[in-house]
Amino acid sequence: MIVVSPALPQVSFERDVMQRYYQAKFGKGFEFAYLYPGMNRVIQAVGRLIRGETDRGVAVLVCQRFVQGQYSALFPQIGRIRV
Repeated sequence: MIVVSPALPQVSFERDVMQRYYQAKFGKGFEFAYLYPGMNRVIQAVGRLIRGETDRGVAVLVCQRFVQGQYSALFPQIGRIRV
């Protein structure tokens, strides 16, 4: 499986409102409005690759953003990112 980039949601009025709210409340507006939903899609896609305990597979994450701390910290500890 190849994942080209994080699936960040499109900019919209609703996302802007959400970003401002979470920025004021937690100081993490971008994360809650864009980063977390986008990375959730990536992790769900990779999860479709391996369904059971005996399944094996390789997920190739192409975008350099995947190695940045704010992105890589969201992956489960069972996997490792290799550059």
